[in-house]
Amino acid sequence: MTSDLLTFGPAAAGAVIFLLVAAWCFSHRRVDQSLAVLGLYLGLLDGYLKLRIGSPVITLGRDILVAAIAGGALLRSMNSQHPLPIPPLGGLVLAFAAVVLIELFNPSAPSMAQGPRPPVLHPDPRADRPARTRRAQAPALP
Repeated sequence: MTSDLLTFGPAAAGAVIFLLVAAWCFSHRRVDQSLAVLGLYLGLLDGYLKLRIGSPVITLGRDILVAAIAGGALLRSMNSQHPLPIPPLGGLVLAFAAVVLIELFNPSAPSMAQGPRPPVLHPDPRADRPARTRRAQAPALP
């Protein structure tokens, strides 16, 4: 007799394997190998699973892997004594983030709670002209 708790379906086995891979990405020291695993997942499984299962929950897998890689790298960098160097174009990224934050708190900007504004439809300049009438065609001969 087997218990229902001990019988795993393919979905449960896949979820367990995925969580083990995410834990490996979090704890692995070499970020380049973790990013290679992310690239393989995105290239081989992500699209197939989205089309096969059709559930929006599948996109959570991509987010979990990215968060595991970034969280592990951040945790390891916090534990090390070396300061993190700013990349060459890091100043532009920080400037863009500052502009976005300024626009978020701009009181005259439209509220995000209202949703996107509908597009402005410009009137057709030809609408004021009278419609052309077709010439009456001669009746078809029998």
